[in-house]
Amino acid sequence: MIELSRQSKGAIAEHYVIMRLLARGYIASNINFTVKNAKWADILCSKDAFGSLISIQVKSSFNNARSFNIGLTHGDFCTSGVFDDAKALNSLKEKIVCPWIFVNVDNSSKNPTFRTFILTKDQVIRLAFESEKWYINDVRHQKPLQPGGTVAITLRWLEGADTPEKKTGAYQHERFSNPFKPGEFEEAWHNLGLD
Repeated sequence: MIELSRQSKGAIAEHYVIMRLLARGYIASNINFTVKNAKWADILCSKDAFGSLISIQVKSSFNNARSFNIGLTHGDFCTSGVFDDAKALNSLKEKIVCPWIFVNVDNSSKNPTFRTFILTKDQVIRLAFESEKWYINDVRHQKPLQPGGTVAITLRWLEGADTPEKKTGAYQHERFSNPFKPGEFEEAWHNLGLD
């Protein structure tokens, strides 16, 4: 298996999404060709030359990495170590301004496989809010939570799975009840709002 840089992994996911959009008949372009690592989006897309233009954020995970970093930290959700609903929503609404496509790539063989999970802006905000609230409030951390620690959305949550309660061993926690149903996001291209 080839070792890929973080930038190469992001580029692979972005190009895959553009290929899928073009195959669906949309016009799509990578923003990062003109603005390196644009802050809020990676792709601009339109249904046709006269349609409205939307931006799309792409996140990737490869092989055994079963989570997607969303570009926020625990400190964006907390005040003095306590989950702060208003601060969390403000941070999320500032960061998440368009639909997101999460691309899970298995490149452990010569023929990589891709899975795509497409969420509206509001779905990303809700999933990130609910899962981080659970992580901060209901997971018994072995060390104090670091404000600079990264926030992630797991592949299982994108699949619609809950996280079962764990009462023994490290990282004991209450059950995380996923606010979304299994199968709601995979290949859900309609969530882009282009059709």
